[in-house]
Amino acid sequence: MSPRTTSRRRLVIITLVALVALPALALATIVSDPMRVFTGQVGIGGTAPALARLDVRGDADTRIRIDGSKTSGLYFTRAGIDAGTFRSTATGLEVWTSNVTLALALQGTGAHFLGNLQTDGNISSRYQDVAEWVTGPPLPAGTVVVAQDANRAIASDTAYDTRVIGVVSDRPALLLGEHGADKIKIAHSGRLRVKVVAPVAPGDLLVASSISGHAMRSSPREVRPGTILGKALESLEVGRGAVLTLLTLQ
Repeated sequence: MSPRTTSRRRLVIITLVALVALPALALATIVSDPMRVFTGQVGIGGTAPALARLDVRGDADTRIRIDGSKTSGLYFTRAGIDAGTFRSTATGLEVWTSNVTLALALQGTGAHFLGNLQTDGNISSRYQDVAEWVTGPPLPAGTVVVAQDANRAIASDTAYDTRVIGVVSDRPALLLGEHGADKIKIAHSGRLRVKVVAPVAPGDLLVASSISGHAMRSSPREVRPGTILGKALESLEVGRGAVLTLLTLQ
């Protein structure tokens, strides 16, 4: 066999070895620390994922872990202790500050804080009235209500009633109290639309009327404490309707 033939064989063998060895070397580099790849799981740092789809370890005590189960989620740990968890639910996302403390639930378009909420800025809202949950029968928005016994509200039906306490609100900017199946939202300050009996003009003082759930313009001679519901900001010339009103109970 000639030297030239031997040299060609060596070249072919070296080429074949390279084709096999280089991918194996690349794979060995990928699966070695600091990153390890397992079937269905990825671990970065450490020796193996801790029963998670993705397990990222900055050191022995600080890590981010993403689980694939329905009861777990994205964990943040510090000093070996869970410092925060994001968990998905059937309706949204939950934020836990420990394994036993749920701090925030995001459901649909709403947020539920289970603790105190503090802000150094402003709280703004699209709507402009302050309301609270009060026991009472179902009533449409804008209905004028008066106080009944046992902290209960009903629709007004007496002119210049001194028991007037507010107006049923549809979407208050701030809602106080605790919701209940037998409760309605009663606004006592701010601006909202109120059912009235004409005639009403901007600036008129409004009081309860004899028409159920409706306010009316107060006669200047009849203005007295305890009857004033608020001040009209719009006009209604005839019939019945609803006008924007600034609630100023007095």
